[in-house]
Amino acid sequence: MLGLSVNNALGQEKANYYEIPLVEDQMIEKTIALDNSIIVSQVESYFKADYVPTRRYLQFKHDLTLLQDTVIDIPFRNKRVSHYSNDSQFYEFFYDYLKGNYSLVEVGDSGIQVEAGRFPNKLYEPQLVRTHTTKFILDKRVKKERVYVIQDDQEKGVSTSVSRMKKRTKVSALFFDVVSNSSDVSYIWRESSNRVDDVHALIWTNDGELLHRFSLQLPDKSIHSVSISQIDEDRYLVTGTYATYQTKMASGAFMAIIEDGAMMEVTLYSFSELPHYFDYLDRYEKEEMKRKMARLKKHEKSTEIRTQAICHPVKQMGESYLLAIEFYEESYTNDYGVTRNGNTIAGTPQTLKGYEYSHGTVLRFDLNGQLKHDYYLPIELEYLAKTKDLKLKSVVVGDTLYIGYAALNHLYFGNIKPAAFVSLTKESAVANEPDSVIRKEAKFTYLDDGRVLVYGFKTTKSGKGLNKKADIYFIETRKVR
Repeated sequence: MLGLSVNNALGQEKANYYEIPLVEDQMIEKTIALDNSIIVSQVESYFKADYVPTRRYLQFKHDLTLLQDTVIDIPFRNKRVSHYSNDSQFYEFFYDYLKGNYSLVEVGDSGIQVEAGRFPNKLYEPQLVRTHTTKFILDKRVKKERVYVIQDDQEKGVSTSVSRMKKRTKVSALFFDVVSNSSDVSYIWRESSNRVDDVHALIWTNDGELLHRFSLQLPDKSIHSVSISQIDEDRYLVTGTYATYQTKMASGAFMAIIEDGAMMEVTLYSFSELPHYFDYLDRYEKEEMKRKMARLKKHEKSTEIRTQAICHPVKQMGESYLLAIEFYEESYTNDYGVTRNGNTIAGTPQTLKGYEYSHGTVLRFDLNGQLKHDYYLPIELEYLAKTKDLKLKSVVVGDTLYIGYAALNHLYFGNIKPAAFVSLTKESAVANEPDSVIRKEAKFTYLDDGRVLVYGFKTTKSGKGLNKKADIYFIETRKVR
């Protein structure tokens, strides 16, 4: 189990810093770290962000030297529907649902560019993945789900159906992105019904040529989440979580090799069998859980648990693969207050309040997929999350995985080296601020060299009266020990 050490001295070298004053309803919408620059997008009004497409884009070097500050006016009918980023570019995709027109803003190494056009067919909840030469647009129209592949020198492109391998099934996306360690693009989706639980995958080259179409299956299990990375020219590594049947609860992690469209060397790892999975419990609860598992094994019953989990894409570090998984519980409020002995009576209306994260684990595999170690990470957000997304941030630099997360008032940093796991260091997010700062919220992401980009909001008291306040958005890059 990890110990936590408190570091109120910040434990880092203070480096570059930049502030963006905000007035009235202005809001920073996105902060993206690319290989060579940092992109910040701003909207004039938080309340009108979904309706007014105009955006302000600021681009910085990693030392926070401002490269450009531009306001882009997008046609009013075009609404922002998705965004995407790769190593060198950040893209925002705006779409007119009525007429089918679109605007694509590109910010990155090539400066700021705006591409405008019109799709031959109207799209439903379009999602964009972009390579240097090709646009991949996922159309989520019910019963007509498909991916449009449009090269830059084409207008119409090629449409590939991704749904209804079987009748009366529901389609849900599991993965749509560039394959890790590759320039290929993959879309993986599930088709499900009362009798069907199939997962299918498509892989294209970055130029839009369809390479593979295959199915993913686990023996007697249901794939819960999935991501894909390339091992060599003809092989892919698929990782994720599985469930014992169709459910939003996961029971374990899996790894599999895809070769010539077939799943090879499938390995399953039940959460309950991991040496450090139950480290989030106190000593007495942990001992009771061990006794419970021993009783189940004695009577030859399944020891698999069901929990809510989010899986990260796998990362390669030297001769190892590292797979991070986060665990959480849904928190509900009882609408009518009907309980008995502290327990909600079945059928009582409830409303989802948020997601309570408890802990994470990092699984270390060798290149053959054999589990070598699991690392326990406590996650103490200090608030109830409103969205279920990845809270842990990580990057591989040489032989070290830097990993951490942002809580409400603290930042946590740690790293995994080949021989050991350094405990997470807890750092105050509001330390060393002047008395004029009355509120501060910070998040961070890792840069490729192991430094961190810290960003967030703070509210300061102005000198124009007790009730006068000013909001400031800040970004800074710095090293962490």
